[in-house]
Amino acid sequence: MGVLRALCQELTWQKAQQEVGRALADCEQRIAVLLRSASDVHRMLQSMAGKAPKAGGSVPTADNGGRDSHSDVPPGTADNQPSTEKAVEPIKNSSVTSELKTQEEESVTENHERGHSTSTSSLQESYDTQKEILEVHLQNTKFRITSDFSTDKERSSACLQEKLTELQVLKDETDAYWKEFEITSLRLENLASDTEKPAIVKARDRLKGEESELQKPLTTRIESLELALQVVLPIEKETVLVCGSDLPLCAVAVQEFRLTNAGGIYQNLGALQDSIAKQITLCTNFEEPGSLGLKGLHPFDLHATQDILLKCKTQLEMVSCRARMQDEALRALEGFLASLRTAEQSEGLGTDLPTSGAQVAPENTNSAKDVQGEIHLMKDRARHLDKHLQKLDISLEDAEQGEVTSCEKLLETLSARLLETHGHRGQEEDTGESKLLEACTSKNNELFKNIQDVQNQISKIGLKDATAPAVKQRKKSLLRLEKDLEEYEEEKNHLQEMASSLPQFKDGREKTLNQQCQDTVVLWETVKASVTECLEQCGRVLELLRQYQNFKGVLTTLIQKEENVFSTQASYMGKENLKKRIAEIETVKEEFAEHLEVVDKINQICKNLQFHLNKMKTFEEPPFEKEANVIVDRWLDINEKTEDYYENLGRALALWDKLFNLKNIIDEWTEKTLQKMESHELTEDDRERLKVSPQR
Repeated sequence: MGVLRALCQELTWQKAQQEVGRALADCEQRIAVLLRSASDVHRMLQSMAGKAPKAGGSVPTADNGGRDSHSDVPPGTADNQPSTEKAVEPIKNSSVTSELKTQEEESVTENHERGHSTSTSSLQESYDTQKEILEVHLQNTKFRITSDFSTDKERSSACLQEKLTELQVLKDETDAYWKEFEITSLRLENLASDTEKPAIVKARDRLKGEESELQKPLTTRIESLELALQVVLPIEKETVLVCGSDLPLCAVAVQEFRLTNAGGIYQNLGALQDSIAKQITLCTNFEEPGSLGLKGLHPFDLHATQDILLKCKTQLEMVSCRARMQDEALRALEGFLASLRTAEQSEGLGTDLPTSGAQVAPENTNSAKDVQGEIHLMKDRARHLDKHLQKLDISLEDAEQGEVTSCEKLLETLSARLLETHGHRGQEEDTGESKLLEACTSKNNELFKNIQDVQNQISKIGLKDATAPAVKQRKKSLLRLEKDLEEYEEEKNHLQEMASSLPQFKDGREKTLNQQCQDTVVLWETVKASVTECLEQCGRVLELLRQYQNFKGVLTTLIQKEENVFSTQASYMGKENLKKRIAEIETVKEEFAEHLEVVDKINQICKNLQFHLNKMKTFEEPPFEKEANVIVDRWLDINEKTEDYYENLGRALALWDKLFNLKNIIDEWTEKTLQKMESHELTEDDRERLKVSPQR
């Protein structure tokens, strides 16, 4: 097991290491239990084997001793002995009796020592077994205290509770193992010799220390889990209560185009959202760093608690979002029903119908046409609203009929009432639909023309010159056209809705209108893509211009700096001046080397600018090319001059070094000559040699 544990420590994946560690800990625990059971069985067998010799050994010894005391002298022979022999006989009998008693005492002592030895050996085995079990248990407990939760299970309060129960069982087992070992240790200490007692006491104290050291982190982890459960359980319970149950909506009763139970539904939704908001606030408060509610938690417990709270918060937010969507859907439904009531009241269907002799007012006839047109426009709205309600599990129920209904059915009901009430106006309604078709056609033609105008304006927007202000002016004009297109988009969508709501005509005129509307949509999308592309081109050109001006400034500054160095009056009169000038040239050369890539980039930028600018305007000469070539030529020229100048300065410095060396030689020769002249007077030969010496 030790080898396996060592191999476990070499695992690189932490989760795998923890899982293998838990498996090893369980194996060690089971081994300890098996050892303990085997020890108990072994001790029981030894105790049974130790009792048999005691019962069979003592009794025969006493019987044999009695028989031997009477068999030394036969009865007949004793009567025929002389008186002196009779006098000696009690002495002999007394001696034999004492010897038998001594043998019996020695036998009892041996049996006692043998029993004592057997008891000590059995106790020693129990001690060793319990000690091993306790050591393994302490090591296992230490690992399980600091172990993380299982990765196979989802984070929840049950996960925390399982870990808490596990540690509480470990604490009880630790106390039980220690008490059992302590009792056995004390018993063995009483029976052990003086030389063995210190080792027993030392082992007991060591294990007591380990057990005491283990109790503190064990208690701390238990308290941490209890605190985590105090935080998690109420929130998780409320989350399960809210998310586990269906939202308080199943069927919405509709009567006379009104919701009959709207008040109760809104009240339930409001209460639900308030409860969810309260729980989300609690979760958010615990998420804040340094939250007092989570202070003192073990890092593993803190991480698990935060995961559980985050999961609860996510579930609550989903339910809150769904409740909010249901609330919005119900309000949209009420708005739709209000539109139906308005249409009904416009036709007078909500009041008593006029008598047969009553004459219908002309304004009612116009109202009927308008209402019928509105009903056609509301079909798409009703269809989308039904899909939305179905998605949110909201069903409509007719309060009078007790049947499931829908927005489209309610709209059909209103339309049927209108047809029933104003059946004699069918011809007028057909005329109204024709006028609606004509109006849609006229609007579509106007919209198509406006979009074409925008397209023509885009093609006319050129570029005054290749400068940033000119590009910005082009971009401004394009943005204005883009805004016009966005306004036309709303009109386009409205026109599509109107065209789709038209009924089918016998001559199929609505199909022609739908095709015209589709052509308008395609044109709008084409012009929109063109405007977007032109705006992107302007953005790219502005960025390239910015980079070009930046690189141009960098190169121009360097060139001017080097030209200034050349224009400074050079002085070759001093060696230090030469060194200073060489240092300046070296600095400029380093800057030239650092910006060598800029020369290549400025050429590439010029090519990209030409590519994009040619899409805006045709130029006689490529823009920026001449200017960039001039900069590059100046760069190369000044770079070449710098190299030549640097070499000349180096040669001048070498001449200075040579001059200084020559001066040193002359000074040395002069000093030696003067010393000779001072030491003795020069002869004619010495003067001749002195004249020739400098020439060498």
